[in-house]
Amino acid sequence: MYSGDRPVTASSTGTLVYFGGQLQKTQLVWIDTATGKETGAIDAPAGLYSTLTISPDGRHAAVVKQESMNESAIWLVDLQRGGVTKFTSGRGNDSQPLWSPDGSRLAFASNPNGRTAFYVKAINGGPPETLLFDGGATFKTLNAWSHDGKSIVFGQLDPVTGQDLWILPIEGDKAGTPVPYLRTPFAKTFATLSVDDRWAAYLSSEGGSQDLWVESFPQPGEKYRVTTGGAIGGGFQRNGHLAFATLSDRQIYDVPLLPGKGFRLGSPRRLFTAPPVLFSIDIMPDGSKALVSLPVDRQSITALTVVLNWTAALPKR
Repeated sequence: MYSGDRPVTASSTGTLVYFGGQLQKTQLVWIDTATGKETGAIDAPAGLYSTLTISPDGRHAAVVKQESMNESAIWLVDLQRGGVTKFTSGRGNDSQPLWSPDGSRLAFASNPNGRTAFYVKAINGGPPETLLFDGGATFKTLNAWSHDGKSIVFGQLDPVTGQDLWILPIEGDKAGTPVPYLRTPFAKTFATLSVDDRWAAYLSSEGGSQDLWVESFPQPGEKYRVTTGGAIGGGFQRNGHLAFATLSDRQIYDVPLLPGKGFRLGSPRRLFTAPPVLFSIDIMPDGSKALVSLPVDRQSITALTVVLNWTAALPKR
């Protein structure tokens, strides 16, 4: 998620890349998964919408909207009647919305005190947000809510192993005390869980490129590589299938899981080509269409600036 300033990233080899232009306003658009064609836009004002996620029943979407330079809030979108409603206060960077399995609550991340913490709030009124977890590393990311409702998978940075995955119990005697799931010397991000909570899918650099992997859950060990040519996103869908987007040509595929005790995949089915500029995407529970956040002005070009050996410009100590 962008912070409202120019997005920037740096590599360990001394290369710095950042957007050279202003962030564009976006709109929420439907794409037919069978044809890849746009079928209409959500009746909501244009804004700086980034992350979006559709509710389990397909009636609402939670989206992150940049409010100011240093603040973002989560808004609820009515996918049946249109319109948006502000859900969080935006007192900091509210982000990473995550639906509970029954769709009655949203977990989200916020940093009102500078440190990322996790909160949960009921969709239909009730008390204000409740703190779930504020320990661990300063920078943390919500990934997945188990389908039995008992735990949440999140990622956090480790100075030795990089981005690791942890399990946060939210019920019972161990609620609020996370336990490690995957701690390996490879980046592991964007975890999702199968509908029976027996498998976790995540993006990892273990094979050299960022690809989609699947591993047994909650005990790791049985592991499978799903893509080999690079993936820009992917994970388990609510229909039980896997979906992923290839890095080389932005093709989005749907892959069913075959019945049985082990992990076996059926034949992949190509859905559509992802737009070249895409801020976020989620597929409806029935798989019929996808909701995407796209720039309002599709013709404008935002420049990327690449700086080599940028550390040489830092003051010497």
